[in-house]
Amino acid sequence: MLKSGALNDIEMFENIINSINVSYRKLTELEFKSLKESKEYKEELENLKNCLTIEENILERFKVSGDLEEIISYIENKFETKAGININFSCKECDIKKARISNDLHQIRISQILNGEDFPSALYVTSIYNDIIKLALAIFDINNHISDKKEKTKIKYQMALSMRSIEKELIRNNFEINPHPYMENGLLLIDDSEKFLSEMIKTTEVSNFFPVLADKLVKLDNNVFYTPDKYHEAIFNSCLMRASFVIVSKDYGNLVKQKFEFLIEMLKKNVGQKIAYDLLYEAINSYDNDKDIPQFLSFGR
Repeated sequence: MLKSGALNDIEMFENIINSINVSYRKLTELEFKSLKESKEYKEELENLKNCLTIEENILERFKVSGDLEEIISYIENKFETKAGININFSCKECDIKKARISNDLHQIRISQILNGEDFPSALYVTSIYNDIIKLALAIFDINNHISDKKEKTKIKYQMALSMRSIEKELIRNNFEINPHPYMENGLLLIDDSEKFLSEMIKTTEVSNFFPVLADKLVKLDNNVFYTPDKYHEAIFNSCLMRASFVIVSKDYGNLVKQKFEFLIEMLKKNVGQKIAYDLLYEAINSYDNDKDIPQFLSFGR
């Protein structure tokens, strides 16, 4: 049975998530109106930062409560979500909020298990997905399939809302997409043995991620073009796949590409899935264009 203090914090957590969501909605609308340099935008950004501080304090109280797993279980049941890395594929507001809650819970959980771990594998996995999303946003920002800048703006704020690690970088950049984002997962590697282990982890994670993205693209039909949110969501999924090819080794990327060739041929024969064909074909054949977009950071001894 959770103590009243924990239950109060959970209620505060729900309220602050709602406040953060409202703030993002306002920032998105202001940028739609080209008011990003306005006093109103700057005030709302400060309001968002204040909300984030409150959220951080609540999460810290969860972490040191002594009942973290019970709190996580309670929140998972209450919001019908699971703690874990959640890269949101939906434009629905309720799904974006659930993604943030999942990622918040995941971050405080892994912070509890990092102490004493020689190689912080859970943190490394998180850094891989952070890098994929940052690179996908850069690719999405220059994507020729989208002429409406509002749609790019919407996806940017949605990804920030769903994942705090992405949010922090975007806030540092005043919500401007870095055209050449820094890939930071290499900063966790110290010696050659860790590099070998990290490559195994990265390959495993991305090998599980590729089919999820491909499945979403293969299910598309041409009617998606007439539903803007779903169409731009599909394009962003394609950008996530393109970013994933850059993150993994080129040899492994080529292996994955070969496995997807049969899907390309299947889609090519179906006139009703031309959009799915175009997006998947572009996703697996853009490595040479995409590989020079990111900047890779690392250090060693």
